[in-house]
Amino acid sequence: MRGPRGEDSALTMEGWSAVSSTRFGGGLALSVLTIGPLLLAAVALRARFLPRWRGAAARVAEAVMTLAGITIVAELLGVIGIFGRWEMVALSATTGTACWWWARRRGEDRAGVVLSEGSTDRPHPAPSRLAVLVAGAATAVVGVQWIAPSLDALRNGMQDRVVDTFWYHGPMAARFVQEGSITGVHYFDRDPVTAFFPGGSALLHAVGILLFGNDVASPALNLVFVVLALVAGWSIGARWGLGPHTMLAVVVVLGTPMLIETQPGGMYNDVVGLALVLASVALLVESDRRGFALGVAALAAGLAIGVKLTMLPTVGLLTVGVIMLTPRGRRLATGGTWLALLASTGALWYVRNLVAAGNPVPGLSLSFGPVSLPDLPTSTPTDAVASYLTNGHVIRELYLPGLDQSLGAAWWAILPLAIGGGLWVAMRGRDVTLRIVGAVAFVGFIAYLVQPQYLGVPGLPLFFAVNVRYAAAPLALGLLSLAALRAMDAAAGRNALLGALAAIVATTQVDTDRLWLAPTRDVALAIAAVVAGGALAWLLVTTRACRARSLVVMTILGVAVVVGAWWLQRDYLERRYSGGGISNPLVVEAIRGERDRRIAIQGLFLQYALDGPDLSNTVDYVADRGPHGTSRDFTSCRAFKHAVNRGGYDYLVVARASYPSYAPPDDRARSLVWAASSEGDGLREVARDDGQAVTYAITGRLDPASCPEV
Repeated sequence: MRGPRGEDSALTMEGWSAVSSTRFGGGLALSVLTIGPLLLAAVALRARFLPRWRGAAARVAEAVMTLAGITIVAELLGVIGIFGRWEMVALSATTGTACWWWARRRGEDRAGVVLSEGSTDRPHPAPSRLAVLVAGAATAVVGVQWIAPSLDALRNGMQDRVVDTFWYHGPMAARFVQEGSITGVHYFDRDPVTAFFPGGSALLHAVGILLFGNDVASPALNLVFVVLALVAGWSIGARWGLGPHTMLAVVVVLGTPMLIETQPGGMYNDVVGLALVLASVALLVESDRRGFALGVAALAAGLAIGVKLTMLPTVGLLTVGVIMLTPRGRRLATGGTWLALLASTGALWYVRNLVAAGNPVPGLSLSFGPVSLPDLPTSTPTDAVASYLTNGHVIRELYLPGLDQSLGAAWWAILPLAIGGGLWVAMRGRDVTLRIVGAVAFVGFIAYLVQPQYLGVPGLPLFFAVNVRYAAAPLALGLLSLAALRAMDAAAGRNALLGALAAIVATTQVDTDRLWLAPTRDVALAIAAVVAGGALAWLLVTTRACRARSLVVMTILGVAVVVGAWWLQRDYLERRYSGGGISNPLVVEAIRGERDRRIAIQGLFLQYALDGPDLSNTVDYVADRGPHGTSRDFTSCRAFKHAVNRGGYDYLVVARASYPSYAPPDDRARSLVWAASSEGDGLREVARDDGQAVTYAITGRLDPASCPEV
């Protein structure tokens, strides 16, 4: 693989498949060297500053610190332009080891002094067995629905039914590795919108690509965040013995078609942002918004906005709530600390945008008094869900069916419970932190309704159902905030909430076609994995085993997972782009085995397949770039050919644009005509897909004089 400094691998596409066991084992070893020290440091820091924390809350704190460590190390290397495999391993190991040593040094003597107010020895009441069983059963069912598609992706590769993976998530991660830098702005289609999206989740995938030499770890990454979301959900209610209830509230959202259809086995990042917001809330609840845990909560919130723009309203509202509920004399210090730590994990992408485009969020028009920041002119029409709330036709024909399609058959129960419940808790909740959470849920959903987004052609929001996932965080927060209702003091209230949430999960299962997407084989394997994992978890929780015995059990489980993952991914590289409805498959198949090539594309926007088996191909969407990050398709054949000549490309792929759907029909085919005028004179046809797309090998300079007359 060609890295940022040009080192080459002698492996061909077939070679990658043949030595996948060696590469897989090497990737695992490098992962242990990279993540292990940071994880040990996180455990040591938690033990020093939060010595009385146990169970779910402790695990959430450790997970957030580990993720923050990986992100900060990768960002540091990427900013200075040395984001490479051995640099990542070395800096992670050094940083983790240093933090572990510092935390362990005289840690026992200082644990009760340093920020002790952020620690709690409040005992958590035990939840009822019925609640644990119900929540466990629901989690197992939804867990299978997440694991099975991930196993399918591990066997057959990520396919473009998860469109955004092939559109910009995957290409962004690959480009980070190719350039060894994360500061550049890369364009993935005719418009500049996706180029300025935050890249936090893509950076995590890029770390996996560095360590394994390919993206074989990517299909499993979202499962890590599913586990984090579930553990954080349990932690939020554990203080009142309502851990199963609040975890079940998270399961309700994780089990909706809007997430099951898109998130497992790909690079979609809605679940990543959701898990990080839940982790931040869990830490705030357990810490009473004070001390060391408050700082870790800020790290989680920063990671969330570094992943997805749609997390900005939720995290912003949470920030306001934290500061407002801090005693007056401490607001400045608390607010400053919170914002500084939040910025340390989430601000980089917005600073990059400010430097490159003059606006931290180029898709929005931002003004501060007399100062107006430039916004990106784009042909992508944006609209707000709220714009159509008085349009009866849209509500009947698109919104109501869209809610059923995205949230499932129980959407009519999820919305009032989450939004109405959040408002009620904000006004009457018994816990002040969860009152903040209820307010964030309610106002966050309102923000979702009014925020600009691509809903389809103006006047016809066809993509409403697809975009409901942007409201996943407010919905989850609203549902779990119900634990703060005073009715939860009585067993009847707890049982009523448990029954309502369980009924929603059961009703959602009516949508079997959209929830059980994976082949039967993978579903069976997922069921076996969930049963085995559940049995081991029950054994560890209910048996008073010594630490050594628990370590043995966890080691056996880890080895089983590793062996199973290796067995499943043996043909990953060979199959990864061989099906699943790849756009224009003939023209992609013709060059998908190439390595270390430069490929220009226009019209084709699902470009990730062209990055090659080892992700060493540089793929550029050629377009007319302007000031402040602007981008648009060429309107001149001569300008188009000059751009191809300047890029020094090996291949050119042109296609009749199938997306965006609002592009004028004549514009969609222009590049096909322009490229055809250079056939035999700089271009040699390699593959054709029924006149919809053509792949050319570039044999010389394209002559602008051969452009057809307008």
